[in-house]
Amino acid sequence: MKSKLIIDLISAHVNGDEADFAGAVERLASDEEKKGNIALAMDLRSSYGSKGKPSFSAERAVRKEMFVLQNVPHDKDTGLGLVEFIEPDVSIDDVVLSDGIKASIMQVVSEWRDPSILPTGIGPTSSILFTGPPGCGKTSVSKAIAAMLGIPLAVVRPDGIISSYLGQTGANIRKVFEAVRGTRCVLFMDEFESIGKNRMDSNDVGEVKRMMTSLLQNMDSLSGDVLLIAATNLSGMLDPAAVRRFDLSIEIGLPDRGSRKRLAELFASRHEVDLGDVGDIVADMSAGLSCADELRVLKAAAKSSAISNGGHAVLTIEGLVSASGGDWEVARRLHESGVALREVERITGIPRSTLSYRFGGKR
Repeated sequence: MKSKLIIDLISAHVNGDEADFAGAVERLASDEEKKGNIALAMDLRSSYGSKGKPSFSAERAVRKEMFVLQNVPHDKDTGLGLVEFIEPDVSIDDVVLSDGIKASIMQVVSEWRDPSILPTGIGPTSSILFTGPPGCGKTSVSKAIAAMLGIPLAVVRPDGIISSYLGQTGANIRKVFEAVRGTRCVLFMDEFESIGKNRMDSNDVGEVKRMMTSLLQNMDSLSGDVLLIAATNLSGMLDPAAVRRFDLSIEIGLPDRGSRKRLAELFASRHEVDLGDVGDIVADMSAGLSCADELRVLKAAAKSSAISNGGHAVLTIEGLVSASGGDWEVARRLHESGVALREVERITGIPRSTLSYRFGGKR
């Protein structure tokens, strides 16, 4: 079986047929998955999907520009554009995700790359809802999905779509879906709670109901060429009817310790920063932080070090503590991560007796 798959890969490469090559990669990954080699299957999919920075061919770029010029809808009263079309330049490897979430993402990509592998009558995932706290990668993952599929990302602009005029928000929602209908793209709706809010939780019931009716009707008639992705930090505000419309719901939570360490290593590698032996310390002192917040700390520490060392950035405990908000803030995070008070003392310089008094004598 594997020899046939490898032959298919070679043939697709020689013939320059990207679609056949993608299908062959997916069949090879699926074959390994059936054998229980989940990690290898994920590596095969991600290595194909994140080869360098994704780029669009000249033909596709021209087609995209024509599409943008002809299809950008506007709010009739403010003139604001309702959608922004971008070429995504984010690799899935740019985002730190748990293995389970990454596997779910790669499965969706595989479905879209080669729908023929799916059972008869079952189409690829048509909609995804990302939930979770801000700064954990919901937008970046959406861009990476579009990049792996090699299709434009149509980003809905909340400032344009929400109107103060009666019934106009619902009309704007309809314009957005009509603009992308029949065009292969990812339609990304950030801050989804702004248009998908629960109809029973608002004082302005009439307008919210009209807006929700428009949203639900357009979701139900979504074109098969469009992958709808919505993201929200406030999932509790969403209308249950809207949530049920999504084929897949994924919560991207705060990174665990392993993910925080991988993020530090990825940052150091990408920006030529010397991580030294503080990778584990970064992972512990970033407890409770989102990926975006951890990156802010790493950037601040790296810039300060580079300025002090003539352009050579080295991450040190002192620099990280300073960039993280000071000794006590770091001590709190380390303590909440389960780090022994002796180690907290070494990192922050705060006497263990003081730490023991502050944290109730624990550890």
